Amino acid sequence: MNLTLHAQTRLEQRGISPVIIDWLEQYGAIEPQNGSELIYFNQLSLKKLASYTGGISNKIDKLKSIYLVRGNNGKIITTGYREESIKRK
Repeated sequence: MNLTLHAQTRLEQRGISPVIIDWLEQYGAIEPQNGSELIYFNQLSLKKLASYTGGISNKIDKLKSIYLVRGNNGKIITTGYREESIKRK
């Protein structure tokens, strides 16, 4: 994982497992955000992830709200839990 110090701190503070970040990068939906990317789980990506994990991911309720922001340099800037729906441009 290519994390900034800020992202590493947020992962620890928010109790987000590195494996979930890997899942986000592999299966998450990408929404461009002014030079960066917002990556999150939508219905399609959750279905693909459930297929990959044999349904185990369906038991993790928080997956629906976890997101990360990746900069144009490929580094993960931050991660957290969404409280609002994604605003698409």
